[in-house]
Amino acid sequence: MIRAWAGALNKEGHKLDPRALGQESYRIASEGERGAQGERLVTNLLFLEARDFDEAVKIAKTHPGTRYGGDVEVRAWALPVAPPAQAK
Repeated sequence: MIRAWAGALNKEGHKLDPRALGQESYRIASEGERGAQGERLVTNLLFLEARDFDEAVKIAKTHPGTRYGGDVEVRAWALPVAPPAQAK
């Protein structure tokens, strides 16, 4: 079901790039370090190409996983910006 959905979107040129995250997790935050906790852990990432944010939301609303209790969160992404070179 999800494979067919992804295949159709790839044929439309959206270039889906999925990544499944492993079970092992460790969180490092300003309030301290701990093993993964919480009810809503991220388990998969799916990068896709869309004309704009609204199109990405439209695509996300068609994800088959939402019919089986899965959540989908849409965010814009960018490559990290390199720090400016320091003068010597």
